[in-house]
Amino acid sequence: MSSRSSSAAGVLLPAIPGRPEWEDFCEVAKAEWPKWSKGLNANPACLIMLYCGVAFFEYKDGSFWPEFSRVVGSPGLTVKMQDEANQQFEHCAKYLKLGLRHHSKRGDYVGSAVYLAGVPVAVWGDFIPLCYWALWCADWEQFSQGQWESLVGKRCGGHRRLQRFLTDNRDLATAFLREMIELRQRMEEQPESARELAQKSRVRREYIDEVPETAEFLIPKNPGRLNRERVSLAFNYERGEIYLRLPAVEQANLPADWKIGNATKAAGGCPDRITLNSEAFRCRLAVALTPSSGERDRRCLPGAAPWGIFDFDDDGTLVNPERTRLPTGRYALVSPEPLAGIVRRGLSEEDYPPNDRFELSDRTTCFVTRLEPNHERASLAFESAKGRVCIEFRPRERIEHLFLPPYGQNLACFQRKGDVYHTQGLPTLGVSVPPDFFGGADTDEQLAQNFRVQIVAQSPQGKWRSFHGDGSTLKYFRWEWRDPDRPVMEKRQSGDADSLQEIVGLFDIPEMYGNLTISIESPEHRQEWKILRERRRLGLEDHWKNLPGDFLPITLLSHAERGMSWDEIVLARNAIFTAWKADRATLYKYSEYGFTKQDGAKWRIAKSRAAITEKSDGTAVLDYCGNSGTLWALYCRFGPDEVGHLPRVGVVAATAEFPAYLQMVWKPRVRSGLESFLEGKGVEVGESLWIR
Repeated sequence: MSSRSSSAAGVLLPAIPGRPEWEDFCEVAKAEWPKWSKGLNANPACLIMLYCGVAFFEYKDGSFWPEFSRVVGSPGLTVKMQDEANQQFEHCAKYLKLGLRHHSKRGDYVGSAVYLAGVPVAVWGDFIPLCYWALWCADWEQFSQGQWESLVGKRCGGHRRLQRFLTDNRDLATAFLREMIELRQRMEEQPESARELAQKSRVRREYIDEVPETAEFLIPKNPGRLNRERVSLAFNYERGEIYLRLPAVEQANLPADWKIGNATKAAGGCPDRITLNSEAFRCRLAVALTPSSGERDRRCLPGAAPWGIFDFDDDGTLVNPERTRLPTGRYALVSPEPLAGIVRRGLSEEDYPPNDRFELSDRTTCFVTRLEPNHERASLAFESAKGRVCIEFRPRERIEHLFLPPYGQNLACFQRKGDVYHTQGLPTLGVSVPPDFFGGADTDEQLAQNFRVQIVAQSPQGKWRSFHGDGSTLKYFRWEWRDPDRPVMEKRQSGDADSLQEIVGLFDIPEMYGNLTISIESPEHRQEWKILRERRRLGLEDHWKNLPGDFLPITLLSHAERGMSWDEIVLARNAIFTAWKADRATLYKYSEYGFTKQDGAKWRIAKSRAAITEKSDGTAVLDYCGNSGTLWALYCRFGPDEVGHLPRVGVVAATAEFPAYLQMVWKPRVRSGLESFLEGKGVEVGESLWIR
C-alpha cells in the first residue's frame, strides 16, 4: 500500500498544459534531451512537468517508461538511466516542496507523478461509471479501505490499471467524485461552457473533448451542449467524407479564422466544417482559431493514422485512440491501409466484411470495418504499428429510468402534448441496474427500499418485478401497479374494524384521472413525468387492435419526448413483452425516407407524412407513417358521431424496399377534414409516403 503524500492530490493538474502546449513541450524536450539528460536537476520545474505530463497524457497501459522514452526521443533508456532520472525527480520534488509517495519503503516515482497530476486522460472514460455509482450511493465516502478496495474491484471489472489507480489514490478519486457530483447538480441550474469548467474545476478540457460520456454525466438532459463546443474529426459514411467539425464562435471573438495545415476558413456564429479526407490520415492534427484581436485558441487532435475509430452514435466523431473500452454502439474502423489480424467477437460480421475498400469524396482510397455489437460482451482486436490493439465494448454502467407505454393495453392509444403524456392507462415504469451496483447487496431489496414510486405525492399499491433483457448482465425491473385504475388507498377515517366490510369502509379508493404527476424517487435522485389520464373511449380502441405490430419501433419513439437509444428500444420491447423482432436496420430504413433521425445515441421521430388517394368507389385511402400519437388524436377528433363508422387501422408489413406503415380506408366526405387536421398537426400530406 502506498503512503499518503504531503501534497494535495492532483495539486499539479492546473499546471499541466493543454494538449497543444504539451505537444510543443515534447518537441522541445526531444530536441534538448541529449543535453538535458546530463543535468536534469538544472530545470526542476521542467522535469516535474515531464513526469506529470507523461502520467496525465501518455500513461496508457500501465507502462510508464516506454511512453517517457518516446516523448524524449530516446527509446534505449536503460534501467540505470531510469534510476538516475528518478533520483533527479525526487531531488526536484523536494526542492519544490512536493511530497513523494512510497511503496515498500521505496520511492514510488511513477505513482507520485500520477498522484500529483490527477486522473490520467486514458482512464477517465472508465472513471465516469464510478461517478454514476457514487451519485446513487449515499455513504460511499464512509467506506473502510477494505470496502473501498472490494467495491473498486467489482466496479472496474478486471480493468487493473484503473483499479490500481483508484486503490492507490483513494483521496484523489474521492475529490474527483465529490466534485463531479457537485458539478452535475450545479450544471442543471446554471450551465457553464467547457472553458469555464476547466477554469473553475478539475474537469480538464481533455476530459470533455476526448470522452463524450463526461458531458452525458454532467448534463444528462442536454449533453450535446457541451459536446458541440468540441473541435473534432468526424466521418460521414453516406457522403464519403472525413471532415473537421468546427463549433460556433461567440460574436465578441469575430472576425476570426480557423486554420489547419494549408486550409483556412472564416469562423462564424454557426457550426461549420472543413473537409479533410486524405489530410485526416495523420497522427496529430493542429488546429487554431485566430481572432483579429484577442487570444489565439489552439487545439491538438488525434488524426486517423495509422487508424481511427469513428462513433456513429456521436455523429461520426473520432474516438480517443487511447481508449481500450468503449460504450456499446455503432462504430467504423477506418485506416489508409488494410489492417492485419482483425478479430471481431460479438460484432456483426455477416453484412460488414473487414477492410472493406472505400473511396472518399476526393477519390482517396481507405479501408472501413463496420463495428456494430450484437452481444453485450463484444470486442475487437487487430495488429497495429505499436503492437496488438484490443478494444472492448460494454453497456454504460449507470442506472436508467424507463417511461414506457401502459403494460397490457394498446400501446398506440396515446398522444403527447409538450411534456404532458395523454394516456388512458397508467404508464409502465422501469429501472435498469448494472451488476453489483449496490456492492453485492440484494438488488430487489435495494429497489424496494430506495426506489419509491409516487403518484400525486402518494405511495401507490404495487411492487418492482424483475424481467430479463436479451441475455444482458444488467438487471431490469418493471413497476407493477396492483390496480391501475385505483392505484392509491386513502384512509378515510380512524378507528378499528371488526369485519371485512368495516375495513373497506375505513378507506377511500379513488379513481385517478386528469392531471397526474408520477415519479421515481431515491435519497439521491428524482425522476418525474407529467401525464393526463383520460377515461377510456369505449369502442375506439377496437379500430386499433392491429397496432402496433411491426410498427412498434415508431410507436415507441412516438412515446419518447427526447428520443430513445437502440438499447432502450430493445429494453422497452422486452418490458412490454411484444413479439416484434428487434432489427436495427428497421430504423435506418425509416431514416432513408426522413421519418426518423439520429441525434447522438438517441433516435427520434423526424417527421410524419400522410398520403390520401381516392378509390373508384369514392372512398379515401389514408397511408400514414410517423408519430402514432398524432393519428390517435385524429381518431379522438373524428369520433363515430361525426363520421359514422370509423375505419380499422391496418399495419402494412415491411418489404425489402419499404418499412411498415399504417393504412385505413375512410368515407369520401371526410377527406378535406382529414387533410386539414393532419396539416394542422404538422403532418406532410402528399401523394406518396416514400420521398427521399
